[in-house]
Amino acid sequence: MECREVETCADLSLDGEIGPHEQAELDEHIERCAPCRALVHSRHWYQVQLREKLTSETVLTPPPHTLRPALVWRIRELETRRPMAARIWAPAGLALAVLGLFAWAQNVTPPLDPEESVSFHTKNLPPDVTVRRDHRQVERFVRQYLRHGFRLPTSDVAQIRLVGARLSHIDNREAVQIMYDQRGARISLFAHAAPERFAPPPGFEVKDVHGWPMMVGHHRGYSVVAWHEPRRDVLYSLVSDVDQDELVDLAASFERAEGAR
Repeated sequence: MECREVETCADLSLDGEIGPHEQAELDEHIERCAPCRALVHSRHWYQVQLREKLTSETVLTPPPHTLRPALVWRIRELETRRPMAARIWAPAGLALAVLGLFAWAQNVTPPLDPEESVSFHTKNLPPDVTVRRDHRQVERFVRQYLRHGFRLPTSDVAQIRLVGARLSHIDNREAVQIMYDQRGARISLFAHAAPERFAPPPGFEVKDVHGWPMMVGHHRGYSVVAWHEPRRDVLYSLVSDVDQDELVDLAASFERAEGAR
């Protein structure tokens, strides 16, 4: 077992949802890895404190099934924003934050609506700027409208080709539609300033993609993958009729390239 697998396995172990073979691998790993051992112990402490808090003071009604994606999304957003030191040594703060999520989720948190991005994609409008010799002209165009230190996403996925970009509007926000081609299939990446609060669209699943929470689902027959880039506070949405797993891989490749910059 590698360190990157410990966090997921630790949560499953604490919930009693891990097999004996995986449990043995986890135990062996944390015996020889101090940082992972501290992480597992902190998770155990947090879970104990949370259960005591819930049972000693009040009995909370489980949140409705429709709120579960919002809770999962918010928890994973909190995790990605905190440095590793905070993840290991501040379980008490996380416990309080999770308790607060129940109240947060009960408030009106508008879900993202993929209708506009899917609609713009299906219209197949021409780009305002196209790639000529390289992508720099497209990047300059995009930066005129996204003022968040925006960098044009790049990908190491085979046969993905940047076509151009077009000014758009999503949820009454200025946005850009970045157009790609992959073996003849059109792919649109929409980018705009993230709203202050949002939840996953109804029916979408929150997936942990290499440590990054992504909202994955379908709308009007199109695959949609959306994620929040907190460093620049940009919300991205990929739309295409390609296989959903391919679209998730493309989104992950964008984040890999961004992390390497």
